[in-house]
Amino acid sequence: MNALSQTSPELPVLLEHTDTAHMAAGGELAHWHDAIELVCVTRGRLRCQTNQETFLLGKGDLCFVNRRQVHHLMAADNAPGDCMTLVIDTGVLAQSPRVFEACVRPVLDEAAFSHVLLRASQGRAERIRGYLKDVEVLLRERPHAFELEVMARCFQIFRQLSCVLAERDAAPEPVDSNLETLRRMMAYVREHFAENVQLEDIAAAGSVSKSTCSRLFARYTSRSPVAHLIDYRLEVAAARLRQTDDSVAAIAHACGFSQQSYFNRVFLRAYGVTPGTYRREGAVGRG
Repeated sequence: MNALSQTSPELPVLLEHTDTAHMAAGGELAHWHDAIELVCVTRGRLRCQTNQETFLLGKGDLCFVNRRQVHHLMAADNAPGDCMTLVIDTGVLAQSPRVFEACVRPVLDEAAFSHVLLRASQGRAERIRGYLKDVEVLLRERPHAFELEVMARCFQIFRQLSCVLAERDAAPEPVDSNLETLRRMMAYVREHFAENVQLEDIAAAGSVSKSTCSRLFARYTSRSPVAHLIDYRLEVAAARLRQTDDSVAAIAHACGFSQQSYFNRVFLRAYGVTPGTYRREGAVGRG
């Protein structure tokens, strides 16, 4: 899915370039994490869903997604689109405990901040795109002590986010108890995807009925629980096809597919190519 990924072992920061042409059908898999995510559309348009809200992003538009929010990107009307995504572990912003408590934690804990959308024409969006480009160049060229510059840009980006939140007049979002239930069920899928997982197992992880489980997945991820499970298996399988020399049969089995023929069919439906072709093409930019 990612045409290019840049990171540094010294920094909990990840920069990815994503082309929707390389996404599975239906877009990327809905997910959540404990990091701040910044999405910048660099070509075309993308559709983004954060929790229950879906919105369109055009070229130059930015979207901040707060930690622990369920979100995913999709192609817009089957049109091509590219984006740059910066994922910042909050540990980067916690170098000074006093500054973190005074300036960072209030933003992370802001009830009105599940996500923030900035249109391309807004002044702060232009500044943030400049900082994002700096991070891209620093991670690619890695000059002496580049880590300090990357950290500085992350703080500058976060300050712009803080200013946006301070300037807008938004009522606090109501606490969504369903979100934590969904996170538990999604975490269960991540931990047990290689096993013989059934719908009732996923529902039990959230202590809800099968019908409630299905309703929550549809509302927040636009997928059924079983479709989410299969898509997660395919995502892990795709990564192993790119990153290992394991046989297709071994990867299928390790990812919870009992029959390779079924794995081949669902992989082809999701990615438009067979697992073998995907692996061969991975050497020229699919990873």
